[in-house]
Amino acid sequence: MQKKPRFLLAERGRYFYQRKVPQHLQTVLGRKKWRAPLGADFDEACDRLKDLRREHDALIAKLEDPDARQDAKTTTRRQAEVAQYAAWDADELAYETAQHTKGETTETEDYLEWEAAALASGEIEPEAPHERAARWIAAIEHERNNPNKRVLHPYPMDDDEYCDRLTAIFAENFGPDAPAPPSAPEDRDEYDATKLKLERKIARVARNPHTVSKVAESFFRFAEVKAKTEHKYRRTINRLIEDIGDVPVNQVTSRMLRDYRDKLLARGLLPASVHAEFAPIKGLFNYAADEEIIEDAPPYL
Repeated sequence: MQKKPRFLLAERGRYFYQRKVPQHLQTVLGRKKWRAPLGADFDEACDRLKDLRREHDALIAKLEDPDARQDAKTTTRRQAEVAQYAAWDADELAYETAQHTKGETTETEDYLEWEAAALASGEIEPEAPHERAARWIAAIEHERNNPNKRVLHPYPMDDDEYCDRLTAIFAENFGPDAPAPPSAPEDRDEYDATKLKLERKIARVARNPHTVSKVAESFFRFAEVKAKTEHKYRRTINRLIEDIGDVPVNQVTSRMLRDYRDKLLARGLLPASVHAEFAPIKGLFNYAADEEIIEDAPPYL
């Protein structure tokens, strides 16, 4: 009897590819499993299954990279938002249609009509770019600080999403296609101040290209160590990252490294083994200093 391949599911005479998404990637990809029809022919189903397995094996391997994982999470979030906005638009259109059938208008339509008339008469002034930006920033700050009340995403807003939203606000209000800045001196001062404030917020949460893991990859390429040695070094650096986080190398302090050393000793490692554990760590930070990524390696090293 022919053995059924892994991830092949038979239901009512047809075959399906069904595979659980690794738990740590479910939020990233926005799904708990992959499922696809493979047809009724066993051999053809197996051929298609092999293609899907290779595709998803490659995707899982790719998402081990923190940046690729974060990019995928951002893409998933944006797609979910587009779908949700489309659903809301459809609901709004259905509501408007029902109101028009009864010969009535919606509250939104009444407000927009009033706003257009008030702008035309000078009763109110158009919202300046920096005023709109400030209002949007406040809304994003509120959403970031109140994760349990988020409408689209129940989980907390991470730095990447926060940066993504702030960047969109910047492009809309201060980018090349944004409305012209105000000409009045006082308004221009507020415009410049809001723009600078937004730029600083974005800079604080933008991805740092020099995290420990990224500098480690450059260090491995530079050192040109043998594959077996690189594998050993990689395990060592990954253990360090598990302890201190994948932070920018310029944020790693001597105290953090001393604490890590003490933890290793407390786990029963001999001093000689701890010294060996720190060999690639020293190499990484010396490399970062030589490349002027940091001013100097932490003194403990």
